[in-house]
Amino acid sequence: MPRVPKESNLEYVILGLLNHEKLSGYDIKQIIERRISFFWKKTSFTQVYSTLKKLEKEELVSMREEKEGNRPNKKIYTITRKGKDKLEIWVSRPLTFQKTNYSFTLFQEFLLKLYFGSSIPKEKTHYNIILLEKWLTHTSGIFKEFEQDLLRNQDEEDHKYYYLTMKFGQIIYESILDKWFKEAERILKK
Repeated sequence: MPRVPKESNLEYVILGLLNHEKLSGYDIKQIIERRISFFWKKTSFTQVYSTLKKLEKEELVSMREEKEGNRPNKKIYTITRKGKDKLEIWVSRPLTFQKTNYSFTLFQEFLLKLYFGSSIPKEKTHYNIILLEKWLTHTSGIFKEFEQDLLRNQDEEDHKYYYLTMKFGQIIYESILDKWFKEAERILKK
């Protein structure tokens, strides 16, 4: 099971979504499920509303109530200038790669920052893309070493499964390197 980003990243998800449009807590939860959950964890209503309350207290978002006929008033949230600044700082922060990083955690942080990349200058997003490409290239070299070692010992039953697991990761990384980076470069040049 891939590791998921720290809970505190939910505030950046919410700020990023509100940077695009005014939303209710319900809308935020639905967008996370429909658009972001393919690379980031699903979130409960409780987590969304408690994070919105925290962001409002910190003056990163503001809330106003809208009447909806006979229904209870709907709370609509808007990002503030302070919230935009906090989002821009986080999205602009370069990815950090440490020996303790897990690739899925790195991919999740990268994809969140990429998803909200329009909030910062294109060059900063491009820099994170270059950092990820360098890390993937380095890690692909480690896969090649691991592959050679496993191929030498493929007679052992366990090693067949180690090999298949390693090959899964290797193919994902190589696909990203061979296809995705070229596509990203082409799109960002427009």
